[in-house]
Amino acid sequence: MESFLNKDLSDKLNELATLNESINQHYKAKAFKNASDLIANYPTKILTGKEARENIKGIGKSISEIIDEYILTGKIDRLDHLKSDNQSKINFDPLVIDLFTTIYGIGPVAAEKFYLQGFRTIEDLWFKAELTESQKSGILWKDHINLRIPRAEMDIINKYLKAYLTPNNIKWTIAGSYRREEESSGDVDVLIEKLPNLNMEDILYLLKDILPVTLSKGVTKFMGIIRINDSFNGHRIDIRLIEPENYPVALLYFTGSKEFNILIRKRALDLNMSLNEYKLTNLPLNETINSEEDIFRILKISYVPPNKRKSTKNYLELIEI
Repeated sequence: MESFLNKDLSDKLNELATLNESINQHYKAKAFKNASDLIANYPTKILTGKEARENIKGIGKSISEIIDEYILTGKIDRLDHLKSDNQSKINFDPLVIDLFTTIYGIGPVAAEKFYLQGFRTIEDLWFKAELTESQKSGILWKDHINLRIPRAEMDIINKYLKAYLTPNNIKWTIAGSYRREEESSGDVDVLIEKLPNLNMEDILYLLKDILPVTLSKGVTKFMGIIRINDSFNGHRIDIRLIEPENYPVALLYFTGSKEFNILIRKRALDLNMSLNEYKLTNLPLNETINSEEDIFRILKISYVPPNKRKSTKNYLELIEI
């Protein structure tokens, strides 16, 4: 079963596979496709190429270097070059590719596939293409979910979730940009603490009146659309069930920003620890994590409140204990 944890990285490697296949580099294409599949099924978030190479049989030095490049820069140079070369040869219309990739469930590889099949408009996709149910929902809700969510509307969503969840003694948080007190959000990222008598089906039943669309559903993660009522737009929502012992670390990770997470991960590595979205590993003797503040203390850095963890944050204040 695929994991959502490394989807972006897996998708990039799959793009490399597709583009190498298009220029008859079959051996490279097979290697990238194999790496993409392995990483898609890896059960924890990959933080370094070294980790992937040591723990995933089939990941070699070249792939591990690509992983490091993507994790540190968000880009893969050879992919960008291949895409540029491929576009010049096939003469993709970038406006069409951009249009297709605004649809949930359609990334650059799928967009180019649909283009090569002769499709040029959303109507072409709807009436002629073989779409997944998620892609169909992406088209139906496109004008909703591509909109940013103003903070005032996020506040209303927060109140609705509170009305449904809090009376049932459920510990939950809207993380992401909302917790960072940004002016708007791209989606609604909800963390819920898992209890022995609480599963995803229970959560979805409680929220059924405001979740009109399911895009994907698993034991610990739901991806769908939330809409308070007809007076509001529908927006993307991710719900994650988190084990209690992992909740503080998950709260830190899913609050972000991406740039802040990179800083704090690097700090953990400097202290021979490893931080992913659920765990801080190789803790000092007798240390436990019960709150975000514990993580900062263990990493010997001053606590940074959520509203200060902006994308512009470029340093951490070290402390001596």
